This record gives sequence, C-alpha cells and structure tokens, in this order.
Amino acid sequence: MDVSNPYSTPAAQGAGSVSGHFYTMGQVALATLLGGPLAGGYLVASDHWLFGAANRAKLVLGVSFAVLAGALALGYLLAQNSGTLGFTIGIVVAYRVYAQTALGPSIDQFKSSGGTRYSWWRVIGLSLLALVLTVCIATALVLLLPQN
Repeated sequence: MDVSNPYSTPAAQGAGSVSGHFYTMGQVALATLLGGPLAGGYLVASDHWLFGAANRAKLVLGVSFAVLAGALALGYLLAQNSGTLGFTIGIVVAYRVYAQTALGPSIDQFKSSGGTRYSWWRVIGLSLLALVLTVCIATALVLLLPQN
C-alpha cells in the first residue's frame, strides 16, 4: 500500500527528473526583511505555483496584501518614537516558518529530482522592487489620509 504525504502539493508527488527553479526559506526571509510582506509573499506564492497549488498561491498573495495593510496602519497609528523592529522581525519569522511548513518537503523532493533555486541576486532585485511598491503605496495613503 502506497502511503503519500497528504500535505504535499500535487507536483511534488510525481517522480522523475524535473527542471525549474524555487525559492529557499532563507531567500523568503531575506526578501521579507528587505521588501516587506509583498516580497516574501511573492516568493512563497511563486513556489506554490511551481508545485501546482494555484489556490494557495492566490491566498498567500491576498494575505500578504492584508499584512502590508495592517503593518502600514499600525505604523500610522503608533507614535513616531515607538519602535517597530519587533513587529518587523515577527513578520519575517512568520513568512519563513510558513514557507518551511508548507513548502519544505516539496522543495526537498524537488531538489532531489533536479530542481534548482533562484539566484540571490534575483531575490534582492525582487525585494527592492517590492520595497519601491510598498513606499509608493504608503506615500499614496499618507497623501490621501486626513492629517491631524
């Protein structure tokens, strides 16, 4: 009787040599640190798409936008001199832990079948792009929200 992992994505259950690229947990953590939830969410969603879980990918992107909205709202409501480092680290850790839990086994199997990771330069470039997008969103919100 063949017992497969019910939590693995469909593409990860196949056998044979594969080609493609994935993002590692470390890359997800760095992207989230540099580019915020949009960067980390994009990398995790990309891995979900790679493994055939389009619905999970869409959910991760939606949650990432919600996390960004929450972080921007919290930053707007907190006093200017209060620190947000703990909150930032919490987001980074949450994205990394989610990636490890949801994608770790699939990535391990994909690697053993010939899949390779994306370059760190790509991760940094996407992170900076997400950071610019986040700054644009935050600037637009500041300009639209009433000032006290």
